[in-house]
Amino acid sequence: MNKETTFYTCLIEERDDLNPFVQVYWAHAEEMGQAIEMMLDVAKENGLQRPFPRQCDPYDIKNLPDDIERSSDAAVFWTANRYAFPPGGKMLDLPVGIIASCIEGDHDIEEIEQGFTVFPGDKLKTIAVNVGVDQLEVLYGKILELFPVYKVFWCLLHDHWNDDSSDLFFVNEDLNSPDRIKAFIAENRANTILNGYITLTSYLEEGATNINISDHKRIIVRTYSKAVVDQISTLLESNELERKDSIVSIDAGIHHWHYRISDSLEKEQMKALLKSLGFKPWTPGS
Repeated sequence: MNKETTFYTCLIEERDDLNPFVQVYWAHAEEMGQAIEMMLDVAKENGLQRPFPRQCDPYDIKNLPDDIERSSDAAVFWTANRYAFPPGGKMLDLPVGIIASCIEGDHDIEEIEQGFTVFPGDKLKTIAVNVGVDQLEVLYGKILELFPVYKVFWCLLHDHWNDDSSDLFFVNEDLNSPDRIKAFIAENRANTILNGYITLTSYLEEGATNINISDHKRIIVRTYSKAVVDQISTLLESNELERKDSIVSIDAGIHHWHYRISDSLEKEQMKALLKSLGFKPWTPGS
């Protein structure tokens, strides 16, 4: 049985170095990820070469403008107007699984930039990294390769996936090396790194370190070890990521949505997959 559909709108940017512009699209879909894919497909059919989704929201179809174009199946709509802006600016292309809302917040998406910050607490220290869609998986792999052995790897299925009452942890002690962890992610990309409802964590015993790809698709490292902070910071800088005193990110002061792509598993299917791959449910503190 098909799910009930929602009507979505998306601001799509044509990332042209000489003549960039934005255009508004709308689509009926069961989930936001599916809607984004539908709108991007039609944008390409309309001649856009490098379309990228910048903002997305549910939309009341009653407010749909009269002067619009529509696909043959009336599933996707778009404005005839394209709104050009001066070339030269470079907005960070957010990773798949997270997208800004059109609702005004404390910050604008134009303020999000590549780089990292270090919060050197008295004990627990945090490294927070912004990278784009093309760098997230590669950079995470490079960080993992700094350390040869991991205690455990886990997937956190967040409670905001289907508005469940609690977070769900699934742990796997066999994923204990950089190669094994990277292989798991690569083989299950649609259901892990591209899923905005899941956090991935590699746990390193030194400094009780969590090396995360968060559900906001940022690399977040939490550790009690200054040596770990120094090693990772050096790696980030060698990959042309600038250390900053502060940084605007999608998860602070910007309204946003989490989503999963259309060919990914639903939550119950994901739980079954993890169990079939040797993951075990885990309750923190147990």
